[in-house]
Amino acid sequence: MNDFKERIANLSPEARALFDAKLRRKTATRQHTLPRSGQPQAFPLSFAQQRLWFMQSLEPGSGSYNIANVVHLRGPLDVAALMWSLNEIVKRHESLRTAIVEDGDRAMQAIAANVVFPVPLFELRELSPAEAEAVFDLASAPLMRACLARPADEEHVLYLTIDHIVADGWSFGVLYPELGELYRAYRAGHESPLPRLAIQYADFAVWRRASTSV
Repeated sequence: MNDFKERIANLSPEARALFDAKLRRKTATRQHTLPRSGQPQAFPLSFAQQRLWFMQSLEPGSGSYNIANVVHLRGPLDVAALMWSLNEIVKRHESLRTAIVEDGDRAMQAIAANVVFPVPLFELRELSPAEAEAVFDLASAPLMRACLARPADEEHVLYLTIDHIVADGWSFGVLYPELGELYRAYRAGHESPLPRLAIQYADFAVWRRASTSV
């Protein structure tokens, strides 16, 4: 996620051709190896992630890099379908299954093959602001959490918090439309209508590192 698509769209034709060639080789390898292991797959941080990792290491107890978002839902809600949809979003986007682990004096993206994403339901009018400020453990995926509050019978409030190292504000513009499509499909008893993603954020990180070392 992050600002990946915007960066790709702004590439020159020559750089885009180089990216496409590297991505085809990278994707072919990952499609073969990733499903074969339950262990996290390690990839380099992007330059943006490296900066954020360094800054967060200077403020280990701070939630300054949390991105919080609140969605008010009115009318009947199929809570099970919403939970399935959120778990499918996490399954679909590797960034949301990514932990940041230290390897000596550097950090790496560790992408888990599978992550169970809990969505607790609270019979509360609203959650404490501390929910959005709670610090993530960067070494433990997912670096996103969700809570659902139900202040009334047909009123819900969805709280989503994501660490900035795996997403940004633009990411919500991708997440919510996909979440809506998945929710409508699951509520109707259908499979996910979303096509498999050919490009993930780790692909961009690998390509960007390779392109600067040429």
